Amino acid sequence: MTPFSMFRRLVIAGVLVTVVFASVQTKAQEIPDAMLQEALVKEALITFNDANMTGNYEVMRLRTAKPFQDKFTPEDLLGMFKSFGEQDVDIATVAGMDIVEDAAAKVENGVLTLSGHFETSPLRVSYVLDFMVEENDWALIGIDVSAKPVE
Repeated sequence: MTPFSMFRRLVIAGVLVTVVFASVQTKAQEIPDAMLQEALVKEALITFNDANMTGNYEVMRLRTAKPFQDKFTPEDLLGMFKSFGEQDVDIATVAGMDIVEDAAAKVENGVLTLSGHFETSPLRVSYVLDFMVEENDWALIGIDVSAKPVE
């Protein structure tokens, strides 16, 4: 299997944690403004990138919501993202790039979903990120990142 086909097949599954709220806070019902959305996306992706580049997923895990932390150990994350990390893809350049939104941000059952990509080359970095409100801030509960050849 070529590295490019590995990238095409790279889908990070099983990371989404289903969260059921007995009561949904008002903030969790509102879609954050574009500036906060961008900050959430870039913070999550840079943290993910740092974990992949170092092989240490402890900081990434600590920056997620409690249900995510309860479900996954740093070793679990290392295993789930192993193929991405082995490809030695550094996606840090997204920090200074504009986001291309693939779908409008939405909040369902208290979960904020943001999806989009960055016009990087030779690989396009795409993502779907899920967040929940925890201690009055949005915290990551699901992550799906891929780096595929630009077509």
